[in-house]
Amino acid sequence: MKSESSFLDDLLARGVTISAAEGEFKIKAPAGVMTPDLLERVRAAKPGLLGILAETNLQGWHDYFEERAAISEYDGGLSKVQAEKHTFDQCVEEWIRLELSACEYDALNRLWTIGIRYEIQGSD
Repeated sequence: MKSESSFLDDLLARGVTISAAEGEFKIKAPAGVMTPDLLERVRAAKPGLLGILAETNLQGWHDYFEERAAISEYDGGLSKVQAEKHTFDQCVEEWIRLELSACEYDALNRLWTIGIRYEIQGSD
């Protein structure tokens, strides 16, 4: 994975960004950077690059969760269990916001709002 890591560093230095969703790459690069040779190297390194992205993403979410939970517990005055539940809900909402397109997020948000209104009206 060392060679994939240095290759990823090289790509980032060239202004290339790579993200992964469902095992597929999303590549954004400045015009002229992605030559056919470089694109072939990316394809060949795909399994290792996906592994790096997955590890980075999981660690990032774990760190985000731990930090947010600690803030909710110590600054917000919640118990550890309450803080972790509250933070989990925040993490899910943030993940959805980041992973869905703006159109998908707006549609989900409208459905969520309608569902909440329905529950409130139905409980009367």
